[in-house]
Amino acid sequence: MPDKWAYRNVNAVQVIIDLVQAEIEKFNLGTYNYNSANIMVNQTEDRKMLIVTDDLGEDILVLKTSWLYLNSIGGYTRF
Repeated sequence: MPDKWAYRNVNAVQVIIDLVQAEIEKFNLGTYNYNSANIMVNQTEDRKMLIVTDDLGEDILVLKTSWLYLNSIGGYTRF
């Protein structure tokens, strides 16, 4: 966590990602093991896989896309 976020007691992060030709492979909000989430991007032959996992390593969201761009990352304090 960046120092300025720790100083401001940031406890929530918003990530905005732009996608082109995205397909949802998996969308599973049924588990509640995500106090934090991990975001990974893997390259396949001609596509990228965006994978969001929970604290236990279970997939929450899996997207297949031809292009992605990290638009912004913001931290804020959620009460």
